[in-house]
Amino acid sequence: MTSRIVTIVGFVLLFSVGGVAILWSWLRPERFARFHDALTHVTGPARYRVLVLLIWAWLGWHFLAR
Repeated sequence: MTSRIVTIVGFVLLFSVGGVAILWSWLRPERFARFHDALTHVTGPARYRVLVLLIWAWLGWHFLAR
């Protein structure tokens, strides 16, 4: 298996888990936070927004750059 196929499979799994988590939050709102609520909580204070930006940049630099 090439690294490209492993990367594609990894992203498919990541998006699948994310989709299941979003669906599960709609079916069980008392147990799991909805995506919008979680995103609002994470990006509320400015320091968290900077942290999310740095994590996103690190992931992009290490996994998406060729």
